[in-house]
Formats: sequence, structure tokens, C-alpha cells
Amino acid sequence: MLTFNIPVFWLLFGAVGLGVMLGGVATWMRQGRFRKEARVQRREANQLKHEADSLRKVAQGDIAPGLPSPDHKKAA
Repeated sequence: MLTFNIPVFWLLFGAVGLGVMLGGVATWMRQGRFRKEARVQRREANQLKHEADSLRKVAQGDIAPGLPSPDHKKAA
């Protein structure tokens, strides 16, 4: 017959440790949708920030706008 001779407090420590690990894994899995939504929102915020920076550069005149200036020789 297989027997173990260990103190009871080691069993309690093991049960508490196992419970903490299982609870952490369960919580991590349940919060997956919130982490995914945060990633999507972060990507969108970065894209909008980049767009705002490029529009700010155009408004300040750092780069040329999309349309060229009219040619004075050909202008009516």
C-alpha cells in the first residue's frame, strides 16, 4: 500500500496554492474579451493620432497640400 507521511499544513498550503493558480487562470480567460477590446481601441487611437498629426502638418504648412498651386502662365 502506498502511504505518505507529511504534515497537514503542507496539504493546506498546496490546496491554497492550487486554488490561487486555478483562480488566476479562470480570471485571465474571462477577461480575454476586455483585453481584445483594449487592443482594438489602442489601434484605433494610434491611427487617429497619426491622422491628426498629418493634418496638423498640412495646416501648419510643413508639407504641401494635395493639390498643386495654379500655374500663373496658364491661368486665365
